[in-house]
Amino acid sequence: MKICPKCGAELQGDMEFCGRCGMKLPETELAKPMQSPEAKPAPKPSAKPMSKKLIAIIVIAVAAIVVVASISYVVMREGEKGTTPPVDTTPPTISGVTSSSITSSAAIISWTTNEKSSSVVEYSTTTFYGPTATGTDGVTSHSVTLSGLSAGTTYHYRVKSTDSSGNTGMSDDYTFTTLLSTERVYVGGTGPGNYTTIQAGIDAANAGDTVFVYSRTYYECIIINKTINLIGERMDTTIIDAGNAGNGISIRPYYTIGYTRTANHTHIANFTIRNAKQADKYWEGIEIYSYDTISYITIENCNLHSNTHGIYLSRATHTVIKNCEILSNDVVGIIMGRSHYNSIQNCNISYNGYAGTVGGISLCDSSYNEITYCALRSNSWGVYISQSYPGGEESRGNSIYHNNFINNEHTPQAFDYYINNSWDNSYPSGGNYWSDYTGVDDNADGIGDTPYNISGEGNQDRYPLMSPVE
Repeated sequence: MKICPKCGAELQGDMEFCGRCGMKLPETELAKPMQSPEAKPAPKPSAKPMSKKLIAIIVIAVAAIVVVASISYVVMREGEKGTTPPVDTTPPTISGVTSSSITSSAAIISWTTNEKSSSVVEYSTTTFYGPTATGTDGVTSHSVTLSGLSAGTTYHYRVKSTDSSGNTGMSDDYTFTTLLSTERVYVGGTGPGNYTTIQAGIDAANAGDTVFVYSRTYYECIIINKTINLIGERMDTTIIDAGNAGNGISIRPYYTIGYTRTANHTHIANFTIRNAKQADKYWEGIEIYSYDTISYITIENCNLHSNTHGIYLSRATHTVIKNCEILSNDVVGIIMGRSHYNSIQNCNISYNGYAGTVGGISLCDSSYNEITYCALRSNSWGVYISQSYPGGEESRGNSIYHNNFINNEHTPQAFDYYINNSWDNSYPSGGNYWSDYTGVDDNADGIGDTPYNISGEGNQDRYPLMSPVE
């Protein structure tokens, strides 16, 4: 809007003269807009700073919006891809377990799996698996070499494979038997190169050799301090008579300053060992002893009689005693002290001990041993698990089942100072046969309907057998 400078009239458009007073407007002067006297710019409101609490609320709200948006985005993308993959909880499937390339000291174990996984073999001379050997990880065809084995020995083994998700598959138990050493030393024969005493033959043998002993009676006390196979021609005619002068056979590592030679993996078979006793001395038909640990000794097809103890194990592990006749020894047939993971199988352990002694089998400070398929007849006690030595550990985890306890002196016929040992193999496998068991079998399943109580701390054979084990 333009205003006439003379009369104040409003001018329209590009008028050169004022329509009210007729004044000609100068070209250089533009009319100025009329202002209302009360028209004043409104004052600006004063800005107050936001409080810290309000700022925090805003920050949290923004963060929540961001999280919700992120989750929505992930869900949307997963929806585009499909459902979330399931977690792998299935162990590898193991098949085709075989043993091959068996020598006197080694074997190769092979198997396959349905997915890539690790290669592990657990093995021992019993089903109490001891050492492990490993092969290549992340494969489906597995091969593991076992070495340092004892000649002429049966080994139990099982394989394990673990996949990338940590799932482990494990096979059943398998066995193989190593070959006898091809190197032989002969004792008692008539040909050249034969030795006249067993000790001379052992001393001449190298570790891993077989010392073969011909039938006759050898009056000597023998020390084995290296890994050998000591094999008699026949149990009843190859006789070691200790002459009441010491142990029949002592298996001990060889110690000297800065050097130890192990006797681990020694194998003894087919001998009669007798007369290892003396008044006021405790001699053994066979002594297995170490200041540290001695392992993987096998004693089979031996007759041990008329000794103080038939067999004594001290700090022995993974030893197998099987198919032996252990008879008429003065104190104990077999005694274990601080010995673990050993196995006594299919032995006749009878007429051992006298009044006040242990008799059949004694365990002290010894755990995870297994006694099966043995005849324990007319001993002082059949099996006696005693209190620990001062500073020792309790005997626990021992398994005693499928044995025949017949007419041992004490009733009940076994003693267990602890309760953490098992006297049966659960139902329906059953426990042991006890000749003094008075229970009944109303359901005719071959197992007594009530437990057989073990002397001591209240342990039981929960499933006593009604008939002797064949």
